Amino acid sequence: MEQKKLYDLLTQNFFRIPDYQRGYAWEDRQRTDLWEDMCNMIPQSNLFRPHYTGCLYADKLPDDKIPQEEKYVISNFYYLVDGQQRMTTLVILLFELLKYGQLHGENYNAQDASYWKKSLLCVTKRDGSCPVYKFSYEDAEYKSFMEHVIFEEKTIIPKDYKEINSCYKQNLYDAKVFFQDRIAELTPEGREEIFIKLLFCMTLDFNPIEKEFDVQAVFETMNNRGKPLTNLEKLKNRLMFLSANITGTDNEQRITLRKTINTAWGNIYKNLGRKESPLSEDEFLSAFLSLIKTPKYNGAFPEEEAGDKVFKMFCLHPEKYGETSLSKDSIEHYANQLAEFSQYWREIHDSGETIVKKSLILSNTKEVKIILAVAYLLRSQGKDIDKMLVDIEKILFRNTLPGTSVLDIRSFVTYAKNLYNDIPDYTIDSVTTELDEAAKGYDISAICNRFVDMFNYVRGNVGFHRWNGLKYLLFEYEEALLPKYIEITGDKNLHSQIILDEFADTQIEHVLPQRWEEHWKDAIDDYDLSLKQSLQNVNFDPEKAHKLIINSLGNLTILRGGKNAHVSNDSWIDKRKAYKGSSFNERDIAEDNNQNDRSKWAKAEIMKRGEQIFSFMLEKIEYTGPKFDLSSTLLPLNLLKAV
Repeated sequence: MEQKKLYDLLTQNFFRIPDYQRGYAWEDRQRTDLWEDMCNMIPQSNLFRPHYTGCLYADKLPDDKIPQEEKYVISNFYYLVDGQQRMTTLVILLFELLKYGQLHGENYNAQDASYWKKSLLCVTKRDGSCPVYKFSYEDAEYKSFMEHVIFEEKTIIPKDYKEINSCYKQNLYDAKVFFQDRIAELTPEGREEIFIKLLFCMTLDFNPIEKEFDVQAVFETMNNRGKPLTNLEKLKNRLMFLSANITGTDNEQRITLRKTINTAWGNIYKNLGRKESPLSEDEFLSAFLSLIKTPKYNGAFPEEEAGDKVFKMFCLHPEKYGETSLSKDSIEHYANQLAEFSQYWREIHDSGETIVKKSLILSNTKEVKIILAVAYLLRSQGKDIDKMLVDIEKILFRNTLPGTSVLDIRSFVTYAKNLYNDIPDYTIDSVTTELDEAAKGYDISAICNRFVDMFNYVRGNVGFHRWNGLKYLLFEYEEALLPKYIEITGDKNLHSQIILDEFADTQIEHVLPQRWEEHWKDAIDDYDLSLKQSLQNVNFDPEKAHKLIINSLGNLTILRGGKNAHVSNDSWIDKRKAYKGSSFNERDIAEDNNQNDRSKWAKAEIMKRGEQIFSFMLEKIEYTGPKFDLSSTLLPLNLLKAV
């Protein structure tokens, strides 16, 4: 181990980030910490003291492994095994500093910026073609992006090099902009100072790894600063290591296997790392493992357990852990399967299919994602999965009903695993039959009793407002109201103003508000009078009585965006104006028609709407039992008699 200044590292060596490494993961928090460290370095006797910056572990490449087009006079050509995040950040800062100096004619340490760029960042090939950068990536796509976007190299520009199609590329570009902004804020003296600190004061422990040393172990155990490695990133490193060390393979087979792993992980990172919506790598890895292995308990592997399990599967002696022996074919098969699954994992997250969106709204769990991804894979094979998707949504909604659980969602993993592995006697039809049977397993009396209980909790006795399936049901009711309003308006192109994609931005609103005192006293007084008459003047707690009607199903609706805060405690006249012409739920509350007189909003209107929505829910769960009086569920007055 030897402490080296950044100047020494860049003048004496070439560095490449190997293809088994993750991309650049630092964000503003890590970059800010490093920048502030540099700014806070105080000179002593006109000199800055060395500042310890971290460790670099590097694997030196023999001459025969250095890409022919990158061979140059410097023979020290290294793969960075650990420390690439910090080193990448320092090099981007250096480039931006030198770029600013060139643009503004500033000298650093008595030399102009162009001199330092040629000395530190790149060297020109003997044939005068595109220069060789001293710090870059092994992966061709990231190498192009680093050199042509980050380092702004103008020669031999590859096609589509500017595409920022991953969060790692976005982080690289963000680092570039971050340092552009910081450097521009400095005075010329400040930039000179940062340059000196960067090259001659920032020191790193430089550790070339000995040949007999386990590069894999270094990568997995030493990369514990900045943003931790995901299990997926560590796994790629391990498979690359195994590809070079597995017995029974010749050099050509090892090269082929390495290409297979690289291609697989390239597809995986492309699918998981989209900058608009990056997906959890550890969740994905554990989801796929759940299809090929069985955890201690039913369902999907927890992410931590999955990480431990997958590394026992892929080591030089897996038989020690009860796993099958390792081979080139087993690694290749696993890598290809994992890459294929990543495509469908991404597709279900981005799906525009309404039934899939609904299922993920109802339960965004790993178990549900697994069966949906397998369903999409089966569809790609020409199989009809539409009925199964409908049944999944049906099960998930019924599971939200209080007092019932028609199916443990861990069972979805079992279904998915059997379908994925083509287990005999397991088909889409057989799974659909089982789901249909499970969906019948609810008790309507237990459901109604639990709705009543929600009005009586010591904490949070807020009735239907407490039900976690309420907003979803109101979205479904919105859809069910569409034909009614097409008939009323005669507009066959009519559509709702509240869409499923806005589910998270939609709130539940009390029509008769919780704070009713200012505008709703008449409605509450009429309600109290009706209670005294129906309860035969039994003494009751008014506050509890008011919660019954305010949190009854018919008094609850969905509002988009900020409308909830805008109208929450307004009078009925003002709310009615705000509701007209909006969602079908709001219009059904506010507009007069041949079924409704909306001159007021009180107990009778609330109960009628509640019965309509509850009846719709019974239709949705395909209830075929005898009709029953809904009033005691919607407005459980027996709770008041018990006072």
